[in-house]
Amino acid sequence: MAYGCPAVTSLDQEQPGLTLIKLGGSLITDKGTTGKARLEVIDRLAGELAAAKRQGAGPILLGHGSGSFGHPAAAANDLAAGAATSGNPTGVSATHLAARELHRIVLDALHRQDLRPFSLPPSAWMLGGPKTPRVLTLDPLLRALNLGLLPVVFGDVLLEENHGVSIGSTEAVLLAIAIALRDAGRPPSKAIWLGNTPGVLDAENRLIETLDMQSWSDVEIRETGVTDVTGGIRLRVETTFALARGGVPSLVTDGTAPGNLQSALTGTTCSGTRIAAVRLQ
Repeated sequence: MAYGCPAVTSLDQEQPGLTLIKLGGSLITDKGTTGKARLEVIDRLAGELAAAKRQGAGPILLGHGSGSFGHPAAAANDLAAGAATSGNPTGVSATHLAARELHRIVLDALHRQDLRPFSLPPSAWMLGGPKTPRVLTLDPLLRALNLGLLPVVFGDVLLEENHGVSIGSTEAVLLAIAIALRDAGRPPSKAIWLGNTPGVLDAENRLIETLDMQSWSDVEIRETGVTDVTGGIRLRVETTFALARGGVPSLVTDGTAPGNLQSALTGTTCSGTRIAAVRLQ
């Protein structure tokens, strides 16, 4: 590695499996008002993370959406998830900074809970691609985890492999990390997705308690209808299936319900939509 630093290829063996968590943008911001964070919700979720840690929860990689910060900026500048564009430097910078503004708010809340957050902007160690971003190195993530830090990522503007830029959704970022960790022999143990609904809802607003790839094509899900340049709940479900194929189960649950995040992390019963891990032959 550069500067003579040895590569880190695994987590400390004593550590339990890594949990991926996403705080949805619609949960931590008011998507109806540009640049408005739900500060009380963010503070409560940070407190639940801290409580789960005190109860012995293992290592966590936290990701959060951009909500009413990054999505309006991306839409205004014709940037969309997975769609490479030459863009304009001013628009690219504005979108990146809008996402970082919410990121700082989340980091501050985590810091107040003494969770030792450590920012890992995806644009600094990933490149955009036609499907899934490419992780250039796992070293920053693994070193942060081994130091007992809480790595935090977010939906970001990514430089493309060949030209231009694209939006890397938090789902795409977490999936890319999960694939890289699997290839390094340390796959995540589970993923928790928090939004502002009880889980994945069908067209009649009813909770879908379990989802699998076989029945997915017959399910009509409820979309939010707000500005989302990365694909909304459908992208989230497709990401859980991609994780499931690699042996990582997911829970999509209600982040507005106090205690749900803590319960999901500590193994207490938690309602929501479950996607079991599968291994295709």
